[in-house]
Amino acid sequence: MKHLLDKTFVMLDVETLSTRSNAKILSIGALAFTIPVGGEDLTFYKRIDPNSYKPNDFHSSQETLDWWNTQPEEVRQEAFGGHLYILDVLFDFYDWFPKDAIVISNGADFDIPIVQTAYEIYYTKAPWNYRNKLCYRTLKNLFPEVEVPTVQGVTKHNAIDDCIIQTSHFRAIINHLLLKGN
Repeated sequence: MKHLLDKTFVMLDVETLSTRSNAKILSIGALAFTIPVGGEDLTFYKRIDPNSYKPNDFHSSQETLDWWNTQPEEVRQEAFGGHLYILDVLFDFYDWFPKDAIVISNGADFDIPIVQTAYEIYYTKAPWNYRNKLCYRTLKNLFPEVEVPTVQGVTKHNAIDDCIIQTSHFRAIINHLLLKGN
């Protein structure tokens, strides 16, 4: 477990227009961090123009649009307010992503595969090694006794804010495990 202390992790979260692996991405949020708090956490947050996608390659669903319509107005405005071209955001994220970092997302079947599929559609590779992927949802379900820490000033369904909350909980779980091991 202590070998995790020298690793860089990236918590990844996306907001989308579908739940399919080729979903149109509205925003990409990521937080690069280490387990011991003390180093500087680095953030990446970009909002994408939903009209900037190659036709027919990316999916949006009415069910997801209906779900977005149940969210507060400020959450919808943030999610749908992007002006950046998807390919530019993917290149920026690739350049930002720390070398050899372990990418984590809330579900092995959502955020990471959606971003990876976007890279594949544009004939390029994702910035992480295929061996360096973790599922935060699995970890939190294995340790339900570790509560999600309260984080002030964050909004649900905002990609970077979700990363902040999830990273705080991930660190708490790892610290819990390290304490149990001693």
